[in-house]
Formats: sequence, structure tokens, C-alpha cells
Amino acid sequence: MSDHLLQSDWLIRMLDKSGKHPKQKLLGLFNILDDLLSSPLAIQSGPQNNAPQAYRLQAYLTIQSQLAGARRPEMLANQLYFMAVSACREKQLHPDSTALLHAQQAARALINEQTDREINWLAVRNYGVVVLTLCLGVTSGY
Repeated sequence: MSDHLLQSDWLIRMLDKSGKHPKQKLLGLFNILDDLLSSPLAIQSGPQNNAPQAYRLQAYLTIQSQLAGARRPEMLANQLYFMAVSACREKQLHPDSTALLHAQQAARALINEQTDREINWLAVRNYGVVVLTLCLGVTSGY
């Protein structure tokens, strides 16, 4: 996955269109990337931005995390970003992969945990194990 695409105006516009609520926009990242990577034309030549702004996607995800009421918006944004990048790599290596769907499910759990008013520390620990397993599984080829 090109850094140009991940930091592009196009992706940010698509995320803005993916829902009205910040949680929908955060989860929309995985659907948009899955649709894009499933398209034969997009894989060959995705939208390009001549001068991508470094960390633009992370900044967008941080703002949406804040608007969704996340307790630690920067941490949530970084987790979602790295989950998306890892799942995209898996999808590119194995086009039939459901890595982005699995990443979206883990993202939903992280978002809910961060935005729920009561902290369930056992669940936080378990979601961390799920995310770590997902990331390790994607990078190790499982």
C-alpha cells in the first residue's frame, strides 16, 4: 500500500463520506481500503497525491477519535492506523484475505472500549491480546 494513498486527500474525502458519526468514519477506513484493494484497477494505479502530508491519516483518525469521545484518542488513532496498514499488506499478498474485515472487527472492539464510559480492564487486556495476535498473524503470514 502506497504511503501516497494512505496520506491522500482522496482517502480523507472518502472517510468523510463514509458516515455521519465519527465511529462510522473510523470503521469506514477498513471498508474503503478493502474495496480499493479488491479493485484490479486500483491495485495497478491508485489515486496519487504529488506531495502527501506525512501523518495526515493519523491526524484525521485522532480528530475522529476525539469526536467519538475516546479516552486516549492518539493511542486509538495509532492502533487503527497500524492495524489498517498490516491488514492492507496481507490483502496485497493474499487477495482473498479477510484481514481487513478481521481488523475492522478488532477496531470496533477497541473503539467501543475507548468510548464506553466505564472501563472494563479485563476486556482492555483481552483486546490488546487480540490486536497483538492480529498484527503478529498478519506479519508472520498466518
